[in-house]
Amino acid sequence: SGIINGKKAQGNSLSYMASIQMNGKHKCGGFLVKNNFVMTAAHCNVSGKGLTVVLGSHNLNEVQDSQRFSVASITRHNKYSRKSLQNDIMLLQLKTPVKLNKKMKLATLPKKEKLLKKGTKCIVAGWGATKTEKPSTTNLQVVDVTVVDKEECKNIWNKFEKEITANMICAGGYNTDNGACQGDSGGPLMCNGVATGIVSFNRHGNCLYPDVPNVYTSVSSYLPWIKKILKKAN
Repeated sequence: SGIINGKKAQGNSLSYMASIQMNGKHKCGGFLVKNNFVMTAAHCNVSGKGLTVVLGSHNLNEVQDSQRFSVASITRHNKYSRKSLQNDIMLLQLKTPVKLNKKMKLATLPKKEKLLKKGTKCIVAGWGATKTEKPSTTNLQVVDVTVVDKEECKNIWNKFEKEITANMICAGGYNTDNGACQGDSGGPLMCNGVATGIVSFNRHGNCLYPDVPNVYTSVSSYLPWIKKILKKAN
C-alpha cells in the first residue's frame, strides 16, 4: 500500500496509528482501538514469532523499545474471503496493555451502523510506498480523500469482477491522484475524527492515476463482531 500526494503527519496528531511489522519490517498499518487491541485488515499476511506492533511513533526509524508490543492472538473475521476480500477485518490482541498517553491514544470507533454520504471528506494515513514502486517511507504520511458514490463504485469494480458490498466504503482515488496506494493496508479511513474504514484494496499499481475508487472495510458494519472479540478477551 502506500500514500500518494501525502503530507507528513504533524507530530503525534495520529497517535492511534500502529505499524504492524514482521521481523522489524513494516507490513501493514493498523490502529489502536482498546489498550490491548489493534485493528487492521484480515488480508494483512502476518503471523507467528516475528510479529510485533509499533505504537507511538510517527517515524519508524526512531522507535524506542517501549513502543514495540508483542502480539498474544490474531482474530481474523470468520467470514473473511481472500478471493473476494469480503469481511476484511482483523483484531490483534497485544500481550501487554498500552499505557495510554499523548503519543498513544485510542482511535474513536463509530457508535452505530451508518452510511457515509458521497462527498464526505476523510483522511487516510500510513507508512506505505509513496510512489507505485518505492519502498515504505519512515515518516507517517496523511492524504485527504473523498467518499465516492456506492453505485458508481459498484459499476466500476464490476468490470474487475470484484463485488462491492454494503460492508464496504469507496473513497479516494477516483479521477484524482490522491489515495492509498500499495501498502497502507489495514490503516484507518478517518472521517470526522472517527475510524470509519479500514484500507482494504485498490487496483494494483493504480497509484498515480487511480481511475478506480479505493475500497475500505466499513467498521460500523462490524460493531457486534468487534464487541464480541473485545469482550471475550477481557
